[in-house]
Amino acid sequence: MAVPVEVLRPGTAHETAVIEFRAGLVGLPSLTRFLLVARGPTPWWWLQSVDAPAIALAVIDPLRVDLGYSPILPETALRDVEAASVREVALLCVAVPEMDGSATVNLLAPLVIHVPHRLAVQVVLEPGSYPLRHRFEP
Repeated sequence: MAVPVEVLRPGTAHETAVIEFRAGLVGLPSLTRFLLVARGPTPWWWLQSVDAPAIALAVIDPLRVDLGYSPILPETALRDVEAASVREVALLCVAVPEMDGSATVNLLAPLVIHVPHRLAVQVVLEPGSYPLRHRFEP
């Protein structure tokens, strides 16, 4: 049976939709359970903490930002999410939306999500491989 979870951002979610970041996120190591909440007809999603619902990060599919985005993921990332290959994972990137509708997107530290297992990890790529603050105008 699905248990409703408090969602402060527009949208709905259930406990069965929780994604577990076993090591937390960079800067938020104690928060490990998150929901992906659609943000209406936009390319953005909210990654909202289940344990601290007031904390939600804007995230986006990096291919919406850079069609050539193809980071080399460390093998530990796949092991951490129990994926056999990179084809089994989805990538999202944290963004900071600006008042003018643009945003800066962190392409250097993608979120690696194994959707069937609902496990995820944030990896920091090799310095210089992608920008920490990539300007994006949807």
